[in-house]
Amino acid sequence: MEGYKYPVFFEVPSLDPAQKEKLELFFQVRRKSGGGDCGPIDNVGDNVYKIAFIDRTVQERVLQKPNHVLEMPGGPLTLTLRDSQEPPPTTTSPVSSQETSPPGFLEHELHLDSYLLRYLKESPGAGRDLQQQLSSLGCSVHLHPEDGRAVVRGSGQAGSCGDGVGVGPWKVQVERLFKQLQEQYKCHYEVDPRKLQTLLQSSTLGSEDVRVYCEAGEGFAVVVGEGPEVQAKLKELAAFQGQGLSSWKQEKISTTCQLGQSKLRLLGEVIEKDIVEVVPGVKVTRGDSGQLELMGSASDVRTARQLVTDKISLVLERVVPEVSPHLLSFLRDEYGRPGNLSSLLGLGLHVEVELGDTELRLFSLSSGKLDQAEKDLLGEFGEEKIDVPNGAFQAELKSKLETKVKGMNQSRRRVVARYGPGCRVQLLGHMKQVQELREEIGAFLKDQSSVRVVGRRQQNHSGIDGEEGAGPRPNETIAATSYHLQGGLQVVVFQGDITKERADALVNAANEYLDHAGGVAAALSRAGGHEVQQASRDLVRQIGRVPTGTVVETTGGWLPCKMLLHAVGPVGGRVGGNERPLLEKTVKAVLDLAENLELQTLAMPCISSGLFGVPLKVCSEAIVSAVRDFGREQHILTKVTLIDLSGEAVRAMQEACDRLLQGKREIPEWERMSSTTTTTTHAPQRDTTAASTRGPVAPEVCVQVEIIQGTIEKQEVDALVSPMVGSDPLSSRVGNVLSEAAGPVLMTAFLRESAGRTAPGDNVLVEGLSGLSSGRVFFLSCAHWDNNPQGPAVQALMQGVRKILTACEIRGFRSIAFPVVGTGEVLQFPHNVATQVLLEEIRRYEQNRVSRTPFFVRIVVHPNDRDSTKLFKLPRMLCISEGSIWALDQSKHDGVNPYQRYTWLSAEHS
Repeated sequence: MEGYKYPVFFEVPSLDPAQKEKLELFFQVRRKSGGGDCGPIDNVGDNVYKIAFIDRTVQERVLQKPNHVLEMPGGPLTLTLRDSQEPPPTTTSPVSSQETSPPGFLEHELHLDSYLLRYLKESPGAGRDLQQQLSSLGCSVHLHPEDGRAVVRGSGQAGSCGDGVGVGPWKVQVERLFKQLQEQYKCHYEVDPRKLQTLLQSSTLGSEDVRVYCEAGEGFAVVVGEGPEVQAKLKELAAFQGQGLSSWKQEKISTTCQLGQSKLRLLGEVIEKDIVEVVPGVKVTRGDSGQLELMGSASDVRTARQLVTDKISLVLERVVPEVSPHLLSFLRDEYGRPGNLSSLLGLGLHVEVELGDTELRLFSLSSGKLDQAEKDLLGEFGEEKIDVPNGAFQAELKSKLETKVKGMNQSRRRVVARYGPGCRVQLLGHMKQVQELREEIGAFLKDQSSVRVVGRRQQNHSGIDGEEGAGPRPNETIAATSYHLQGGLQVVVFQGDITKERADALVNAANEYLDHAGGVAAALSRAGGHEVQQASRDLVRQIGRVPTGTVVETTGGWLPCKMLLHAVGPVGGRVGGNERPLLEKTVKAVLDLAENLELQTLAMPCISSGLFGVPLKVCSEAIVSAVRDFGREQHILTKVTLIDLSGEAVRAMQEACDRLLQGKREIPEWERMSSTTTTTTHAPQRDTTAASTRGPVAPEVCVQVEIIQGTIEKQEVDALVSPMVGSDPLSSRVGNVLSEAAGPVLMTAFLRESAGRTAPGDNVLVEGLSGLSSGRVFFLSCAHWDNNPQGPAVQALMQGVRKILTACEIRGFRSIAFPVVGTGEVLQFPHNVATQVLLEEIRRYEQNRVSRTPFFVRIVVHPNDRDSTKLFKLPRMLCISEGSIWALDQSKHDGVNPYQRYTWLSAEHS
């Protein structure tokens, strides 16, 4: 079959179609055989069969373990693999390494069954006989059972043995000796489950002459010894099975099942009751460390153990996200005894809580009860980090907090106040007390500093307000910043208490049930009075839970606003990596609702950054991106205030505004050009009429493509792309290069992330690769070129590139590097087809994407890829806007149009 060029051969009497199918599946699974993507099994001789692999490294990996035993319906099938159709002269695989031996010495390496070598090493009689026979040849042997090697060494005189014609005859005699050895000693692989169990349980079948090596975890045992002795032991085993089965069943054994304390508390009584009913002869004892010890006859214990396994598989487990080590420590100290936390939260016997060193886990038989337990837990406990603006009065604040904490903890410790470096206060414990202390800090800050420093920003060339030296200084209130967008919208960012902010509407960071138990929601609810929570409950009764990404309105009660807008943002780690697009959707819904309600001013916190656990960078960029997109046109809404009590959140939002609204930061060359190039009538632009009234502005080119010559593993971007065939990440040159750079962690992570075989067009994202500059790789499953420009192979490549670009959008990646996918020896796409597919999908991505955040794609052409190099004038910079591809001529400046429409014709002849 074309493409599968690297064969492996084996010899068996015959194979029916079912056996062939099972063997093909065996050779596809690397964990079992070392294999990977392979073709069908073909009969190439009398009893000789061939299976071929697509990659040489896979073939070599399979041949490293020449002996395999598979359980077939008709009995075990033993395979001995080789790399040629013709059988080798002996069953050993000699490899000479004479050149590395000391002068005057000979060395010969043979590959034998590792269990035979182990037997020769452990059996005194067999080992002694082997050494005596080798001594007659003037040599000795070193056995290495762990990798199946026997290394024979001899003196220079040994090479002149026999007929005195040198090294060749010596090797022949050594090989003949080991061939006789393999005929004398036999290795029988036993895979029958009942016989295997007998070998595991009985200590009488092994002897000095015959040894039994049990590999229960691998599903087989090996009986090794002289041929007649092995046959005798196998007959003894069969007799033991037939005549002594009942006595084996009655043999008393014990086994231990490791459940863990939480699972044992959840299911212990149920398991004990079921064992009494099903196998009453088994005695069950609980251990101190979450164990169940089962004791009884072998057959009963086996049944009981399976019952335990089946029950435990029903338990659902969940890690509660974003519970810090400090909060975990507090919970362990106060509620560490088994059942204490479940009792406090009213979870009963249906949910168990496990407080680990780094994680908080919930166990239950019901997903609904897990959801409720997580909600109750996060509503009852929490933490907040607050940056105190001015260190000059930190001692006074600390004194007030310590007095307050002491009063709250009189009967039992309910809250802890910790003081970090600089001016940070961390509050953790019961949410009610945490919020009371938060309000205490807010009131103290208001008393100490009633005047907020607001800097007047100077207008820059883009019509956006700016301030010189805008960075916050240590131990000073973070200066408020103001930005004017092209549609007339003003955006103000500052540190403060949203419950005191005057606006037509205040935005609440709410959960789906509008249960204002913690964070900003609790603060707004308390400040607005009981009617805020009451109105929220009434609304949920009418419409049900509020989905993530949507917003609803209620009264603001006593708050200084006309109404309260409850925005439900995403919870970190619960939306499959879609935090950023969902948060952008949420903020857009807030702004659209405010516009529909004809509101003029709006105040919004850093949604999802607190209890919901979304990283600040993701939150701030999502919020500011949504505000920026809204502000492109004129609206009734004229002012949006981004406000938060956390200085860290305010800094993050200001930095996002500086990046996305002003662009006043050090940026890569590709992004710098997209924000500073002068627009002309020929360059891509989105609003030429507005440009004529505002004067020259930067073209809004959101996707930049840079085509360079280089190597993919050295690119410093958010993610790399590597093609693969089937589900084997090492089936391409790029995959092997990345594997060498990242080390074994790449394959481990790939196997963890991939869920079985991948179809052409699918991808597997592997992250945490410290050996690569990017740390992330998309492995793209491709099909072989089928000589059809509109065929399945091209369609799979288009779909795969599209999925990867969409994944970048969802995960908030801002840059990615592709090789010229598909042009290598394995996939064999024509270069013009592969490059055109890649650029066309990037163009389509730009045309359809919702976000306008700048995105950078680098296409890396390998130095040896002459065909792809001919297609491009390297380095090449492309800009994609409004569905068109523009080539940027960096040599043109001073008002000369730097853009030219990019076509494949110009690419081929430039």
